[in-house]
Amino acid sequence: MVRQLSAWCGTSAKRLVRAPKIYIRDSGLLHSSLNIQNTEELLGHPICGHSWEGFAIEQMVGALSDRWRSSFYRTSAGAEIDLVLGGPQGRVIALEIKRATAPTPTAASISARRMCRPPIDLL
Repeated sequence: MVRQLSAWCGTSAKRLVRAPKIYIRDSGLLHSSLNIQNTEELLGHPICGHSWEGFAIEQMVGALSDRWRSSFYRTSAGAEIDLVLGGPQGRVIALEIKRATAPTPTAASISARRMCRPPIDLL
């Protein structure tokens, strides 16, 4: 029913938030429980961005093999990366998830990437 993402345990130059992030794995169930009836209502609802983030994370993590570990990165100052994937041979990939027609990395995600040691790839 829920996916719990743990905090990324790599090294960082900043103090990290360690509390896990929780997502409802089934976005349809989330929307139903909030009585969201259609796309128009969803797009006007404050949960829309979080719902999209949870849906995207569920799709990506579900498609990966068990050799990949999923987490997130957030500093106490607010720099954040939505999904950090740790894979085979020490590969680390960071993904910033945005519901927008022309998404761009936020200053917080760029800052977060630079704080990681070694810096991680931001997609």
